[in-house]
Amino acid sequence: MASAADSSAAPLLPPMPSALRQLTIAVERLNAASSLPADASVTSPKGRSTTKPPEQLTSAPPADDDVVPTAELLLQVDALQEQYRRLLELAQEPYRSRKSDPAESSSGGGSRGLEARAESLMAQLEVAVRQLQQGIRSKQAQATRLVLLNALRREAAERRQLVVKMEGILSASRQHVRL
Repeated sequence: MASAADSSAAPLLPPMPSALRQLTIAVERLNAASSLPADASVTSPKGRSTTKPPEQLTSAPPADDDVVPTAELLLQVDALQEQYRRLLELAQEPYRSRKSDPAESSSGGGSRGLEARAESLMAQLEVAVRQLQQGIRSKQAQATRLVLLNALRREAAERRQLVVKMEGILSASRQHVRL
């Protein structure tokens, strides 16, 4: 029974809001996707696997100045979690003071200061969430561009293989016509 009283004495922070949690998951997915290695192998016309030279692998479209690095997005998520934690502590503050001294809490003078600080923290939190959303959107656009670029590279490689194959067939038919 003493353990139940001890566990209720320590206030538990409520879980993170679902919108903030979804943003965190999205950033983690983007980070995982950006760390996947690119497919560097291409099959030659004869069916053997060859590796592209490194200069072809690194030729990417010019980097946009808008794209936020993944590490910075993760730092923004950490900052959001910290701001959310401070907001929760601020929200719990009046309840802690009522338990310690009920006469002081009935005056209500400190609640206006708490409300002003809470509104300020919420405004900062909204700005930070907007910045994080903008960063995630830019990262998603970058990932989309990279996927499209890789698909175009694969298609170009397939077409080159088909051209080589057609040239071989054309060469064989020319030799057949000469005979």
